[in-house]
Amino acid sequence: MSAVAVRNPECPICGDTFQDGRGLSGHLQFKHSLSGDEHREMLDEGMEKGQKAERRAPDESGGWSGRSLRDRELELKGMLQECREKQEQVREQDRSWDVFGIPIQTDVEAQKKLEELEEREEKIRERLREIQNQTAN
Repeated sequence: MSAVAVRNPECPICGDTFQDGRGLSGHLQFKHSLSGDEHREMLDEGMEKGQKAERRAPDESGGWSGRSLRDRELELKGMLQECREKQEQVREQDRSWDVFGIPIQTDVEAQKKLEELEEREEKIRERLREIQNQTAN
């Protein structure tokens, strides 16, 4: 199983290129003062302009053959951040509030999706702890 990685994403505003999406993300935040949806849109656009390359994805057993522990740790931290962002998106879409700021209604499908994301987050955290324990030894 393989996934497509993007190398050298390009800033859609000024054309600067970066080693990876993290570099582009920081550039958009600090150089162009973008945040929120606008930041995400520009980041997505910049990632599309980068060079596509095959990369090995985690195998089904949760391992990464041939990759360093540090690479695995960084990959898991990225997956964890992505999972948190998706959870927040689901929470934002699901909110109906009364005048005191208390949720008055929740969407069953949104709650199910949120539970799935929380389970995924816990699995990622477990794998991250395993990697960090290996690194400490």
